[in-house]
Amino acid sequence: MKAPEKPNHMVFFELHRGDSPTMIGMMRDDLFKLPGFRASRLQQALAQGQPLTVWQYALRKTDDGSYQALPDKQIQLTSDDAPHITFGARIRLPDN
Repeated sequence: MKAPEKPNHMVFFELHRGDSPTMIGMMRDDLFKLPGFRASRLQQALAQGQPLTVWQYALRKTDDGSYQALPDKQIQLTSDDAPHITFGARIRLPDN
C-alpha cells in the first residue's frame, strides 16, 4: 500500500511502545468506520481482536533545516497495543 496522498485527511495518534512515543496515522475515513470516539475507536477495535494497519511517521530534516513528518512505513497494531494509544501526536524535534 502506498503512502497517503492527502495527509490532511490523516488522524494522528501516539503509540507508547518502548522508550519514546511513535507517531502513527490513520486515514479519517477508515477511522470513522470504527465505533467510538477519538483513540477509543482504535482501542476498542484492537481490544476486540481486530488487527489494524496504520502508518508510522518519521521526522526528517529538510534541505532548509526545518523538519517534516513523513509516512515511513506501515505497521500492524494488535490487541496488545490497545492500552498504549493516545489521541493526537506531539512532534518532538531531535536535540541537535
